[in-house]
Amino acid sequence: MSTITRRQLLFAGLVLCTGFGPASATAEKSAPASSAASVPMFRGGPARTGENPGPGPASALSVRWQTRLDALISSSPAVVDGVVYVGSVSPTDPAGGALYAVDAATGDEIWRLQTVAGDGFYSSPAVVDGLVYAGSYYGIVVAADAATGEERWRFPAVGAVFSSPAVVDGDVYVGDNAGYLYALDAATGDQRWRSAIDQDYEYTLNNPPAVVDGAVYVVLRAHRIGKTDFVLALDAATGKERWRFAAAAGERLRGAPAVAAGAVYVLTDEGVLYAVDAVDGRERWRFDGGAPVPFGSPAVVAGTAYLATADGALHAVDAATGHKRWSRRLSRTGGLISCPTVADGTVYVGDDAGVLYAVKAASGAERWHLTVGSYLSSPAIIGGFVYVGSDNGWLVAVGDPEE
Repeated sequence: MSTITRRQLLFAGLVLCTGFGPASATAEKSAPASSAASVPMFRGGPARTGENPGPGPASALSVRWQTRLDALISSSPAVVDGVVYVGSVSPTDPAGGALYAVDAATGDEIWRLQTVAGDGFYSSPAVVDGLVYAGSYYGIVVAADAATGEERWRFPAVGAVFSSPAVVDGDVYVGDNAGYLYALDAATGDQRWRSAIDQDYEYTLNNPPAVVDGAVYVVLRAHRIGKTDFVLALDAATGKERWRFAAAAGERLRGAPAVAAGAVYVLTDEGVLYAVDAVDGRERWRFDGGAPVPFGSPAVVAGTAYLATADGALHAVDAATGHKRWSRRLSRTGGLISCPTVADGTVYVGDDAGVLYAVKAASGAERWHLTVGSYLSSPAIIGGFVYVGSDNGWLVAVGDPEE
C-alpha cells in the first residue's frame, strides 16, 4: 500500500492485534449525567442526520479531560453506555493506529485493538448490540466485543475502507476505495452481497452510506476531476441500484448523505447543498453556501438543514424549500471543517484552528466557543458532554466545570 500522507489522512477523515500501554488522561472527573440515549454511529445513526441526544454543556464550560491516543484522530466518536469508541491513525509510528474504547467519565483507556502493524482507522465506529464495527485503511472491516475489545470477526475488502459503517437490522453496510459497496452479516462478517459499482477503479465509495427504509444511499465520487459524481440509491436487501443522481458539471459530491422526511441531502466541495427525492432521485432544490466545503456532511434536524463552509460560516436552510433561514460567520481564523451536529436546539461545529462553537439552532446566535485542539473531528454530544477528536491525537471531553 502506498504511503499515507498527512494531507490524505485529513481528507479521508472528515468520512485495529497487539496492545500498547494505556494512554494517560489529564485528570479523573466525575461521571457524565446518566442517559439511556446513545450516539451509536457516525452522524448519530444510519440516517446520518447529525442529530445527537444531548444534552450538551451549559455556557460556563471547560475541558473536563483529554487523553492522548495517537498521532491523529479524524474518526468521530461513538458513545454508548458510558464508553467512547473512536479510531486513530499514526503515520509516523510503524505500529499504526488503533480502535479505542475510553471511559466517558474519566478519559481512561479501557481497551485498544489493532488489525496489523501499520494499519489505522479513519472510519468512525458503529456500536450496535454489544459489538463495535469499523474499517481500516488497509481494507479490513473488523467487529470487536464492545466490553473487552476482543475481535469477533474481520472481513477483507478489496480497497481501503475510509467509509464509516451503517448497521441496520443485522447487516453492516460499508464502502471501499475500489468502488465496492458491501452488505455483511453483523454477527458473522459473512458477505450478504457486494455491489461492484465501479469495475474500472474510476470511482470510490469512501463516503459513509445512509440506510433508511430498505434503501442504501451513498456518494459515488470519481478519482479524477472531470468525471461526474453521483448519489446512488440501492436496495438494502439485494444491492440492486434503484436510481442515481448526477452532480452538475464540475461539481464534486462529498460526505455522507443525510436522509430525512423523504429527501436525501448531500453537499459538494464547492459548497452547494442538494435536496433529492429519496424515492426517485429527482432534484428538489439546491442551495449555494457561497464558499467551498472542505470537509463534512450536512445536518438535517427538525425541518432545517445545516452546512458549514470554508469561510467560517454556518448556514441554516429550510429543508423543505431550500430557502435560507440564517447564515452566521463563526470563525475569524479559519474554515469550519467538522460536520455540524445538533442536540437540544444547539448546533455544534469546529474550525481548523481547533475552536469548538455552540450556536442556537433557531437563530445562529453564539452560545459559547472554546479552543480544544487543532483540526477537529465531528463532535458527539450526550450526557452534558461534547466529545471530539483532533489531528494532534487528543480525544477531548468538554463539559460544565466541576463544582
